[in-house]
Parts: sequence; C-alpha cells; structure tokens
Amino acid sequence: MNRRKILVVDDREDIRSMLRTYLELWGYEVVDAENGRGALVSVDAEAPDMMILDHHMPDMSGHTVIKVLREEGSKIPVVMLTADQNQGLAVECFRAGANDFLAKPFDPDYLEVVIRRTLDLQEETERRQQAETALQAEKLSHDLKIRFLSNIGHHTATPLHQAMNYLSMAMDDLSKGEKGGAIRNMNEVESSLQDLDRLVSRISKLSRLEAKEVEYQSARVSLAHVISTVFEGVQGVAKSEGVECVIAQKSVEGADVDIDYQYTSEAVIELVEYAARCSVVESSIVLSISESEASWQILIQAPGMDLPESERSLFFSIFGDHEGDGANKEIAGKGLELSIAYRVITDQGGAISLLANSDSGVTFTLAFPKLGRVLN
Repeated sequence: MNRRKILVVDDREDIRSMLRTYLELWGYEVVDAENGRGALVSVDAEAPDMMILDHHMPDMSGHTVIKVLREEGSKIPVVMLTADQNQGLAVECFRAGANDFLAKPFDPDYLEVVIRRTLDLQEETERRQQAETALQAEKLSHDLKIRFLSNIGHHTATPLHQAMNYLSMAMDDLSKGEKGGAIRNMNEVESSLQDLDRLVSRISKLSRLEAKEVEYQSARVSLAHVISTVFEGVQGVAKSEGVECVIAQKSVEGADVDIDYQYTSEAVIELVEYAARCSVVESSIVLSISESEASWQILIQAPGMDLPESERSLFFSIFGDHEGDGANKEIAGKGLELSIAYRVITDQGGAISLLANSDSGVTFTLAFPKLGRVLN
C-alpha cells in the first residue's frame, strides 16, 4: 500500500525538520516548502494527500495560500499551524477552506490525531463522491439505454406501419380495379421496406463495430478522391432537400492518408446527408480539404444548418435523437448513423469535431493522420 504523502510548509527550517521527523516516524512520506509560493508549486508537482501549513510566512500567508488553492479548485486537506491564539484568525482560516487548525506549540500526539482525522475524513468524502458519481453514471446509462431502445422501436415500427398501410390501400385499389393507385401504393410499400432494411443494416453494422469485428482494408487514398465520391453520393439527398453540395477545390496535392476507402466514404456521406437534411432550403454545403502539421482534414461546412447546444454533447452518440430545422423535419434518430460514422473515423486513428454557432452554421472537421504520423 502506498504511503500517504504530506506537504509541510513553514518558513522555519527547525519546524519543518521536527515535523518531518514525527511524520516519517508515523509512516508518512514527507515533502516540504519554505514559503507560500513554494507550497503552490509543490501541490502541483508532488500531488500530496494533505498539507500542514504555517500561517505567518514572509512572502504569502497561509490564509492566502488556502484561498489561492480553493480558487484554483484544489481540494487538498489543509491543517493550519499558527502561534497566534486569536480565535478570529481560526474562523477566517476555516472560511477560506482550512480543514483543521492547530496552535503552536502543539502536542505531537494530538497532531497525529488531527492528521489521521483529516485524512480519514478526506477518504470518506472521496468514497461518497465516487459512489454518487457511480450512481449518477448508472442512472444516465440506464436513461440513455431506455431512450435508445425507444428510438429504435419507434424508427423500426414507423416504416413497417407505413408499409402495412400502403399495402392495405393497394389491396383496396385492386379490389376496385384501380390499377394505377395500386401501383403507386406498392411503390410506397417498397420505399418503406427499403427504409426498414437500411435501419436493420445499420444496427448490424454498429454491432459489428462495437464488437470490433470489422476488418478495415487500409490503403493509401487521396482525400480528394474521397470527397469526389461523397459529392456524387449525396446528390440525391441534397436535391430532395433543396440544398446544393459543392467542392471548394477539385484536387489537393499530397492529401494522401492510410484509410479504408469504402468505409470512410460511407461515413462522410452519412455526415453530409445529415447536414443536408438539417440545412435550410437553397443553402449550400461546402466540401474542402485542409492541412495541419500532423493531419489532413476534410471540412464539411454547412452555413444553413443550426445545431442547438443541447444536442451537441450527444451528437455522435447512438443515444442521440436529433431534429433538423431545414427542409425535412423528420430526421430524428440519426444518432445511430452518426455514431457509425464516428466509430469508422476514430477506429482508423482519425478524429471528428464540430463547431457550431448562429452566424456561420456548423462545420465538421474530419482529421486523418498524415502518412507515418499519429494523432494525439
């Protein structure tokens, strides 16, 4: 078991030496600092479990040290030492964030009790916080699973019910001898079943990704070739949504990366089609390539798309359920497809990020490591 580490802060060397002797005798690891600024440095550098802090020091008082630590978010337990018997000072130190207060000269046995009590209380507090965090995470996981299953159930049932309704209408048309109406309704049946087939296919694909059963066929590929394929692949959806998709530059020299061309192209198509469905009519989606020191990037700029802040944290999650403000409002449940896109990119060492604001819309950045490089 690792020994607990205690930081001793006092401007007097004899006090530091005495405290070190006692603390090491009691089995603690000891680091020290001779002033307040040194204490702040040691908290970051040494990560002690608690601090014994003198109040009266020339450069920075112990009271100030505690205030700085608490303002920076540090929760390190602090026992304040002082020769001043003023009770008002003790109150000030407690208000600033001290955990205990000890007057000089102190009884070593009582000091040992105070240290143990402070560390035990800190351990108990941490255990409670961990338990609360675990409970919150479990509840969130449960809520998200229920949401996901509800969404999948809804988006599975919708095309199935549509197909059944259109089939019923087709049968009714046939009974009336209305062949044209029957054909139109059967076409709708086919369309609904295709939607259901795509959903089932995506569920299967995601399950294989989660199980790491996908074998990527990586090869040297030009990102210019990828966005050209994406451009062709999204024209149907873009046209139906009244959105124009354009490529900012036809070719970029050197934009070669090691990826699976088919999987990556499909992933980018999913993102662009999503952007098209969320964009206002007669807006544009611009595809381009940019470069950083370690990566080549595909940019998908959708100035006509608005992404509410409430949807951003779960945007690439399978639990996401998004609704657009564009030509087609019926795009809920896209979390499944977007999660697949995210997994395909990141599984290959890439990264996806998004930037959204009311002035410039949404920009997706898909970063792929340059040949021989790795993204942090």
